[in-house]
Order: sequence, then C-alpha cells, then structure tokens
Amino acid sequence: MEPFRSLVPFVLGGALAAQILPPPPAPDAPISEYVRHVFEDRDGHLWLGTNGEGVVLWDGKTLSWLGPGTALDRCAIRGIVQDGDGAMWFATERGVVRWHSGAATTYTTANGLAADDCWSLFRDRDGTIWVGTKRGVCRLVGNRWEPFPLPAAVEPVREARFAREVVWDFAQAADGSMWFATDGDGLRRWDGKVFTAYTQKDGIGGDCVRTCCVDRNGRVWAGSDGGGLACFDGKAWRRWTDKDGLGNDRIFVIVEASDGALWISTLGAGLARWDGTKFTQLRETDGRTRNHVQSILQAKDGTMWFGFSGGLYRLAGERLVHVTKDGPWR
Repeated sequence: MEPFRSLVPFVLGGALAAQILPPPPAPDAPISEYVRHVFEDRDGHLWLGTNGEGVVLWDGKTLSWLGPGTALDRCAIRGIVQDGDGAMWFATERGVVRWHSGAATTYTTANGLAADDCWSLFRDRDGTIWVGTKRGVCRLVGNRWEPFPLPAAVEPVREARFAREVVWDFAQAADGSMWFATDGDGLRRWDGKVFTAYTQKDGIGGDCVRTCCVDRNGRVWAGSDGGGLACFDGKAWRRWTDKDGLGNDRIFVIVEASDGALWISTLGAGLARWDGTKFTQLRETDGRTRNHVQSILQAKDGTMWFGFSGGLYRLAGERLVHVTKDGPWR
C-alpha cells in the first residue's frame, strides 16, 4: 500500500487525506489542459480526472491535486467510480488505483488485470467494478481481477484504434443486462447467459463504439467514432449524423439528464442536446479549446459539468462558463 504524501493534511469524510497545494493560479488558468473525466461522489465532491496531471478534487471549498508524490503522479485518469465503502477507484495507464483513508493501492497484471493500460471503469448496481483494459474486460472479485472475455465479431475488424478487446464504455439496463462499447467490434449485450452482437451492418453507424447509454425508457444509445448517434428501441436501430444537426459524427459521451434530454459530446464540435425532436449545439467559442469533450456529468444539484480539451466547464443558462483554478464554481 502506497501512502499519499502530503504538504498540508486535511480531513475529508472523516479520513486523513493528502492535499497538494498548487502555486497561486494565473488569471484564467485552466484546472488542467485536458479534463477527461468528471465524477461526483456521494458527498457531493467533484473528482476531475486529467490527461496527465492525476486527480483534481473540489470539495466545495478547496481545490486539491492528488497526484504529485502518489500512485497517480503524472497519470492519465480515464475512469472514476466510488464503491460502497466510499473508496475511490481510478482507471489509469498504469493499472487501477484504489484510494481510501489517505492511502493508495495499485492493481496491475500481478493482481489479475489483463493489462495495466486501462481505458474505462464501471460499477454495476450489484456493486461489482468492471474495467476495460487494452487486452480485454475484467471484473473485481474479492481482491483480484478476473478476465471476462467478450466474443469476437464474426467479420474481421475494419476500424479500431487499438484492438477489438478494448471496451471504451459500459452501461446496464433495468433488467440487469450489461452493454459493452468496443473498439472496432461493435456493441455487445450480455444478459447473464448469452451474448448478442450489434455491428455496423445492424445500423449502429460504426463498429468503433465510443460510448453507450440506456435511457429511462429502456432504449439503448450508441455513439461511434465517425458513425454518429444511434438508438435501439428493442426492435430496430435509428441513426442520426451531422446532417441531422448533430454537429459532428465523432461521438465520445452520451448522458441522459434528469429532464430526459440527451447530452452528446463530440470530438471537435462541442456538445449537442437532443430533446426528442431536434438537436441544439453548444460550443466553446473563446478559442480556449478544440471543442473535444470527453466527459459529461449532471451533479445532484442539477448543474451540468463538462470536461473539455482546455479545462472544466459548467452550464449557466444557455452558455458555457470556464471554471478556472480560481473559479467561479457557482
């Protein structure tokens, strides 16, 4: 177990944690050059995964960097979940890191991971934690990770960033079935016994599926890298592209908001909001970003948060507000 080194101790949730205080921020300095994951814990604190600066924590009063001198040092944080004990879990390129009570534990291939290079993290409704590694999916069973092989597509992979074994995203339906968005092998559904495959020939737009989401009505949404947005109602797929007002066909994240609207992030065209009838586009227009959006979160208080190439943003009315190291948080 590797302790977090601290310059200034502080207490979070009753446990001693490490606080690395950054230098005084420059005016309008972004929290990070790339916020790739935004997560809210059960206490309402925001955990921000960066692309190489570890984890940034906003506890409502103080901004803290959990990275320097820890297992998260100079890590790309690609996934964040919280378990039933309150521990935080992070998917990184050097394994899965568990943080609890001021200490970090790193899980690697020595602990059963298929690969140390991890790209996604998910906690299902039963509390099981899943990770998508560069060499396949694993589940945490006790203190070890166990492989969970997905069946390969019948046809050869035509598009993949890395390999068909990579799972970019997970989702779970009300019936408990699991959905897996793969790198070049389409979308997979597992009902606990049988796998069902959905690929480009079925209408999902592209076989490199970056994200998947199950909405309140049980419909499954899939966003592919270059194939746009697709929805499955249990019978057939319907698809939307840039020509329909999506803004860009390179989809990265899909999140359903509390009002039933669907938020879709793109690589290069900012955000699109689907109200069931039409898309409304929203982009950063001050030139601080490339309008790559890799994370969307609706907090418990209703605030919409977005991780951009260029920093952290929140929605204020119909405009995006850049939240710097100096705020504004509200």
